[in-house]
Amino acid sequence: MPISIVLSATSGQPIYAQIREQIKEQILSGDLAAGDPLPSIRALARDLGVSVITTTRAYNDLASAGLIANMQGKGSFILPTSPETLKQEALSRIEGHFGGGSKPGTQCCVAFDRCPGIVTTVEFGGIMNQENVLEFNRVTKRYDNVCLNLSLQVPRGYITGFVGANGAGKTTTLRLALGLAHPDSREVTKLDHNQVGVVFDTPHYPDNLRLGQLSGQVANFYTNWD
Repeated sequence: MPISIVLSATSGQPIYAQIREQIKEQILSGDLAAGDPLPSIRALARDLGVSVITTTRAYNDLASAGLIANMQGKGSFILPTSPETLKQEALSRIEGHFGGGSKPGTQCCVAFDRCPGIVTTVEFGGIMNQENVLEFNRVTKRYDNVCLNLSLQVPRGYITGFVGANGAGKTTTLRLALGLAHPDSREVTKLDHNQVGVVFDTPHYPDNLRLGQLSGQVANFYTNWD
């Protein structure tokens, strides 16, 4: 599968780091699978209009992280991503976003038959009590030959992140939580969709929209939008 890289001259992030992080994201999301070849260092440099030194550094960083293998005379290839790598990446991302105003909370594993996933919760702003806003107690959901098994509690005041490859069960878990899918066994304490917000890693709205226009679009998903 071809890789997708969009460079920005105004992000404040070095070009080699932009290349590295975007390839890493595609590996961890499952868009790039183990064994997939990457463009050669020279080909990628030519396509992006950057120097070979820049792409070499990006590839070397990915190899040092255990995400790709640079094989002399053969090229660069995606390595299998271990559950531990996914877990560490999840913790790193959450700590990076919330480390200044929060502390690590409990960590729970979600058992996926097809692919392991990680659920990490972080206490936000010191707001905590014992009420759980979401509970899964040995909930199962089957699709063809894939079975999702869930035991999870999310206390109020926690931020919860899901990390896993495509097809691991992240979307199904959210659909179960919102009552958009029905479990094959057990019950789920469902979330009120009017109290659920979504924060995208990358904005998907046109840059020319004003705040009022964005608000008008988002309001369509909520009955009590103000």
